[in-house]
Amino acid sequence: MAAHAATALAANLEYDIAIPEGWVLVSYRILESNLQNGINFQLGGGFYNVNEARSRVGVHAHLIPSSGHTRTRWIAQGGWEGVIDDAAVRDVTEIQSRPAEIYILAGQSNMVGGSAVPVDPVLDDVHPLISYLAGTTATHLGGKTGEMRPAVDPLQHYGGTVLGVGPGMAAARGMLATLATGRRIALVAAAKGGTSLVGTGSDWEAGSGDAYLNAVAQAQLALSMLPAGSAIRGLFWSQGESDNGPNVETSYPPAFQAMLTALRTDLGLPDLPAVILGPTPEGDPEGRLAAAQAALDETSGSGFATPGVRFVAGPAGMTVAGDDIHFSAAGNRQRGADAAVAMAALIA
Repeated sequence: MAAHAATALAANLEYDIAIPEGWVLVSYRILESNLQNGINFQLGGGFYNVNEARSRVGVHAHLIPSSGHTRTRWIAQGGWEGVIDDAAVRDVTEIQSRPAEIYILAGQSNMVGGSAVPVDPVLDDVHPLISYLAGTTATHLGGKTGEMRPAVDPLQHYGGTVLGVGPGMAAARGMLATLATGRRIALVAAAKGGTSLVGTGSDWEAGSGDAYLNAVAQAQLALSMLPAGSAIRGLFWSQGESDNGPNVETSYPPAFQAMLTALRTDLGLPDLPAVILGPTPEGDPEGRLAAAQAALDETSGSGFATPGVRFVAGPAGMTVAGDDIHFSAAGNRQRGADAAVAMAALIA
């Protein structure tokens, strides 16, 4: 079932429809919103209440265990008014039974995408083959720790609520082309803004940093939650702004190598592929951080070249207005797509 006409909503929007037993993916776009309270979704004919108000412009999605229902209902709560479009209910029971290819999204703010606003309700769509494990709970934005949920920007990473677009979803969409028949993709949202890799006591310190340990635990949790045959396939890494400085070309590569070696060991995956997404050229004007990361690429010929690692340079001219450090939403979509090409080459 799908309704494709934009609808102004200040009360209820209801449809009579036969919904089968099993898992259903409910999605809709909010095109305009007064940001008051939000929309709640319910199923009738055997009552089911999602009880998660959504108010922000963008795509919203719920994965619901259906017992067989006959009615859908979008409810405007607490004075919410706005416009919604593409209200849809999809049967995803078979998809939910599929094993998943798991990709870890790690690093700092340019993986999180917190500054990369706004979410686009058309470009940043949900896909039934992509789910994710959130790093923080923000149910009004679709994320809840400990639950595998539909993946849609803004993904909720480790360490706080996110409102923007990171590169993770674009990377996942790009990886769809690599899927074997009968498989799907699951993301682990493990990045945290402002974190460092270099030095004793750093957030991503190999084997002991808080962010590192969280990423390992979340990846293992995701694997335990998904059907048999699921596997952790790769790491998408965007980090380094906190470590950039005069010595980054000598300090960063060995720190990354140590972190990746520990991650491969802790996950029991000695050949785990990793793609490093480079910084904004504007925020790295001397190119030191980009050079340090590029040296890790397995094809670099550098003494730091690391098997199973590829580097993808950040696109120029795609930063947040007035902020040279952070990529815009368009920039993160581009770098996510570029990262998927690099990851596909690693796993081919």
